[in-house]
Amino acid sequence: MILYNNKQFVKFDKPRKLHKKGKIFKLYVFIKNMEYADIKSKFIQIFEKIAIERGFNPLNGKILALFLLCKESLTQSNLEDMTGFSRSAISRSLYQMVRMGTLSKSKKAGSREYYYTIEIDFQTLLINFILKWLQGLLLIKKNADKWVKEYPNERAPDISEEEFTLLKKTLESLIKFISEIEVGLQTFLTEIKK
Repeated sequence: MILYNNKQFVKFDKPRKLHKKGKIFKLYVFIKNMEYADIKSKFIQIFEKIAIERGFNPLNGKILALFLLCKESLTQSNLEDMTGFSRSAISRSLYQMVRMGTLSKSKKAGSREYYYTIEIDFQTLLINFILKWLQGLLLIKKNADKWVKEYPNERAPDISEEEFTLLKKTLESLIKFISEIEVGLQTFLTEIKK
């Protein structure tokens, strides 16, 4: 089974008619092309979402994904064709990515355009993402731990004893859970760097 436009279909190597909820759908599935296009599209969407979550323009994520997929130098014109975005939008994203050290910019002899090359490999990118995520978790843990230690038995008058106990137990569970994740991720990152 495959999902296509939120509908489930049986996967065939040749074009067939499919019955779905009393309707006939004519589905021409060229498996390899569709799967690659779908995977590429999902890959790009993931990087757009990551860019948004990290406070960047989704175009930055799209450009980064395209560089990871092509593994070659690209010009601003190439990226305009690949993304459909305006020259100025791409220029802003490229400028930002060069400043951050994600891309490098160079000119080739006899060319008027700049060529951009990715400066970070996929593994390093993922490790950095995991480390940023871990930093966020550790900040939550630090604040939760601070609250549990500073206010071990003090509760506000408008909070019942039951609510206070539940909050304290929840925070203690959260601290323990984040500590376990921290150990697991540090072990994982140590193994990956070998």
